[in-house]
Amino acid sequence: MSFTSDLKLKMCRRTVQVAGTREAFLTGPRGDYLAKAIRIRAYATNTGNIYIGGDNRVLSTDYSDILAPGESLTIEVGDLGARVYINLTKLWIDADTNNNGLSYTAIMESEPL
Repeated sequence: MSFTSDLKLKMCRRTVQVAGTREAFLTGPRGDYLAKAIRIRAYATNTGNIYIGGDNRVLSTDYSDILAPGESLTIEVGDLGARVYINLTKLWIDADTNNNGLSYTAIMESEPL
């Protein structure tokens, strides 16, 4: 994979403060965060699972993916030249335990100015 000046690497950590209360993965005041690929890793120190889903629906009984402590998930949209993206503002997370979370690394196409 080769990077161009249009792609940016975004690394961040996200913690769920109150278990059972879904939270937006990422929020932005001026538009969508568009990624070509993302790797999500649950903190190894978590004492419960992390749940990942979309459309403000994620919770421990309704999710797309589940990560046990230390597990990771990679999501890619395929050819980096295609105009298809992962919108990080559309991902939601929840946790079994307060103050558990994840880290992520995303290859970004663009972000709000």
